[in-house]
Amino acid sequence: MGQSLSQKLVDATVVQHGRRLIADAGCRGLYLDVRPKGKSWRFRSTDASGSFTSVTIGDATSMPLDEARREAASLGYSRPPRRMRSTDRIMPTFAAFISERYMPNALATKKSAVWEQIIFRNHLLPAFGHLKLDQITKSAIGLMIQQKVVAGYKPGTVNRILANLKTVLSKAVEWEIGGLEKNVAKQVKALRDPPHHDRFLTQVEAERLIDAVHSSNSPMLRYIIPFMLFTGARKREALDARWQYIDLENATWTIAITKSGKPRHIPLSPQAVGVLIKAKATAERLMGRSSEWVFPNPTTGKPYTSIFQPWDICRRAVGLGDVRIHDLRHSFASALVNRGMTLYDVKEVLGHSNIATTQRYAHLSPGRLREAVSQAGDHYAGSVK
Repeated sequence: MGQSLSQKLVDATVVQHGRRLIADAGCRGLYLDVRPKGKSWRFRSTDASGSFTSVTIGDATSMPLDEARREAASLGYSRPPRRMRSTDRIMPTFAAFISERYMPNALATKKSAVWEQIIFRNHLLPAFGHLKLDQITKSAIGLMIQQKVVAGYKPGTVNRILANLKTVLSKAVEWEIGGLEKNVAKQVKALRDPPHHDRFLTQVEAERLIDAVHSSNSPMLRYIIPFMLFTGARKREALDARWQYIDLENATWTIAITKSGKPRHIPLSPQAVGVLIKAKATAERLMGRSSEWVFPNPTTGKPYTSIFQPWDICRRAVGLGDVRIHDLRHSFASALVNRGMTLYDVKEVLGHSNIATTQRYAHLSPGRLREAVSQAGDHYAGSVK
């Protein structure tokens, strides 16, 4: 808020040190700029692009207030509403924002960047790539969701696509891209997604699955799947495994960067070590050289981006179409529990940050629970008359 200036106030206002800037309530944009060596009239405004501008109108000791107001009025004052500051010139399209700003940042800071690229390529860019960020509406997002459901995508998949869109638009708002003020995707509710029941492989099912991957056309799948079953590793942990973190002599695998952000040390069973030795020999034979990656794609020499297609062929071939790759981790955990390992031990091996996450496996060994109850009964049996 300014103050109503008078010529008397203008003449009397002085400062000995620093600077005093007084806005004139009688003329929007007009300021009296007072400094120790003098005073001047300044006009400040915001142009059509939202950029701040300031110009000197004249010396306040020789230009009267009325003349300064007339000069300021001739310059005009233009401050577009904040929501309109983003013009076509500065508001990027969704595709441009993704390629020029979002992905460079994601690749440098996020482990999930590769997965995000897949979502962008297959879902978000086809739907919104041509639109400017402020042209993406709730109705457009709702239509995209509807199309995914009609196309047969499950609620969990659609919700992950929506979550990724929310993340992208939140970053655009945070970084003040084109003056974008709000994330409209936040107002769109996720689909109801019934919880997935964990699937645990029986020994017979595991044998059928291992036989299937050994017949796969994907040369490294026969090692990746058993390795995950023997270690309980997450898919990306296994695919991104490097030899520098594996100590075959001491049968230990160190995962330097985990989902929780903390390094994890996994003891390797003799079966897991055997898989690693065979995988190394096969990779060197197919590539003609050694690789830093444990399970490299022989074609690219780099980790697999996805193994879903050969995995899907194998699981369906043996009637296990309901088994997800992540269920290998659940099966590993169930094997530990049913072999007598405590939930704390399972928590440490799987790398859970909270024991509550591990509690989902508590029901897997009713026989051991009955044994524990019987031992408590035996302990106090002599006290019962």
